[in-house]
Amino acid sequence: FILGMTLAICLNTKMKFRDLFRVWILIPWAVPSVVTAIIFKWFFNDIYGAANDLLMQLGIISAPVAWLAVKTYAMPILIFCDAWGRIPFVTVVILAGLQTVPKELYEAAKIDGATDTKLFFHITIPYIKGAILVALLVTSMFSFRVVALMLTLTGGGPGDNTKLLSAYVYETAFRRLEFGYSSALSVVMLLLIAIICLAYIYFLRSEVKE
Repeated sequence: FILGMTLAICLNTKMKFRDLFRVWILIPWAVPSVVTAIIFKWFFNDIYGAANDLLMQLGIISAPVAWLAVKTYAMPILIFCDAWGRIPFVTVVILAGLQTVPKELYEAAKIDGATDTKLFFHITIPYIKGAILVALLVTSMFSFRVVALMLTLTGGGPGDNTKLLSAYVYETAFRRLEFGYSSALSVVMLLLIAIICLAYIYFLRSEVKE
C-alpha cells in the first residue's frame, strides 16, 4: 500500500513520460499470479537465478543462496511477490483519488505558508480517504485468497513456513477431503476478513459518513 501510494503521488506530478509510466505500472497487475510466481522462482533460483548472480557481483554474498529453501527468506519473498501484483491496483485507485483534490486548496495553503508535509496530511489524506479505504479493503481481502502464487513459488515450504490459511483450507478440503473442518476454517477466515474490514471502516469512518 505504501509503495502504491508513493507511485501514485509521483505519477500525479508533472513528471516526464508520465502517461507512459501510467501504462507500464499496470503490467504486473495484468500478469497472472502463476506466471509471476514462475518468474520470481527462476529469479531466486540458487543455481541459475539472477538474484544470486547480481549479489555475488556486488560482493554482498560470497556463495549462492537457496532463497526459497531458507525459512528466513521464503516468506518475505512470497510477500514481495504478492505485493508486486497488488501495487498497480493501489496505485490506480490512489491516483484516481488524487485527481479529485482541488488544486485551489494547495495554492491557498501555500500562500498561508503550509509545508509539503502539512499539505499531505491536512489536505491530501482527508480528500483521498475513500480511495484509501477501497485500496485497503480490496488488497486485504485478496491477500487472504492467495493460493496459486504460494503453491507455485514455495509449495508452502520450507516445511510449512509459507503455508497460508487459504492454502491450508484448500488442502484440507480437496486433498484430505475433510469438508467439515475446511468449512469451519473458511468461516474463521471470513471472520478475520470482516474484523480487518470493520477496523478500516472505523478508522476511516469520516469518509464513509460522507
